[in-house]
Amino acid sequence: MNDTTELIKLTDKAVAQVKNIFKQEGKGPEYGLRLGVVGGGCSGLSYNIDFDKKKEKDNVLTFDNVSVFIDLK
Repeated sequence: MNDTTELIKLTDKAVAQVKNIFKQEGKGPEYGLRLGVVGGGCSGLSYNIDFDKKKEKDNVLTFDNVSVFIDLK
């Protein structure tokens, strides 16, 4: 596993917003914030932010009980 602890930072305000969205949408503790990069087309790479469950090969960072899932691919 690569050390990604310095790659991603979430502010306190961002963590509070994610927690608020989880509460509004009824997401349980198995959900987290998924960050990814998707290759495609003429515009090159695009970035993806979604709410999802952990996958086997994910690296997981935690910010005040909010999990961030990153597929290292």
